[in-house]
Amino acid sequence: MSETKHTPGRWILVNGDEVCHEHEDSEGLLPTVCTVFKGDDFEGNAALILAAPDLLAALQQVKCPACNGKGTRHKYCSLCGDSTFDHECNDGDVPCDACDGTGQPPYVSAAIAKATGATKVEG
Repeated sequence: MSETKHTPGRWILVNGDEVCHEHEDSEGLLPTVCTVFKGDDFEGNAALILAAPDLLAALQQVKCPACNGKGTRHKYCSLCGDSTFDHECNDGDVPCDACDGTGQPPYVSAAIAKATGATKVEG
């Protein structure tokens, strides 16, 4: 999992347009995370930004449905064709092709990388 490179949540809306960390810093101030500019999309933008820490935490819990987050899958036994793997000719596990062995679907891993700063944000 990537190292956190953002102000951890819980975030709150202050003064009607500032998203701040809910806990005061050493000087008794609420650290500003960002300012949401007023406009037609203000409420939606503010809601999305305020939900960002919870959305990231939820994504980090998503497991690949093909391997249940293990990153490996059972393959068919090359000797007898059985897939139960409760017998002696077990060939073992192979990397999960659905998640490239990461344990998470690729779109989830990509979103987490973007949110944690592991990939460069364009702009």
